[in-house]
Amino acid sequence: MKPFVYVVEGRHDAARIKAGFPQAEIVVTNGTHIPDETFVLLEKLKETHEIVLLTDPDHAGEKIRRKIAHRIEDVSHIHIEKTDAVSKNGLKIGVEHMEPTRLKSALETTGRIVPRCTGQKVDLSDMIRLGLSHTENSKEKRAHLGRVFGIGSTNTKAFMNRINMLGISAEDIESRTGGKQ
Repeated sequence: MKPFVYVVEGRHDAARIKAGFPQAEIVVTNGTHIPDETFVLLEKLKETHEIVLLTDPDHAGEKIRRKIAHRIEDVSHIHIEKTDAVSKNGLKIGVEHMEPTRLKSALETTGRIVPRCTGQKVDLSDMIRLGLSHTENSKEKRAHLGRVFGIGSTNTKAFMNRINMLGISAEDIESRTGGKQ
């Protein structure tokens, strides 16, 4: 059984899930205008993970579902009720507004709570040692490796999350950089 990676619309949705389920693997689309690099990342993750769409129960959420399902085969869907995703003031709808118990129920009902894959994870000390953080040209190095590994150009935290989701080790990174810092 493959581990799951959840696809959500925004960082607040991701934060809501992480608050209750810190082990959850998440990719954020940042709205309906999904960058090509996000599709590349999802295609790569599809090799090792089951892609699970958890978008807001509104027009934008459905548009994201259609776009991803059109480009990525065999994605799974978690659909939530609008009534479960209404903000406290009643003006907004989204995963970020779900009560933790409702979110847990949605995830458990579909069997989508899965621990992170096991193994040695790349951490901040590895990133610094490899020159991928806290150095003058670390942004450029991450961008280069993002292209090499097909995960896009990201900040340090997102880079670590993506390579760890894919099971890429510090040794794998070193082999691609020739051990250069």
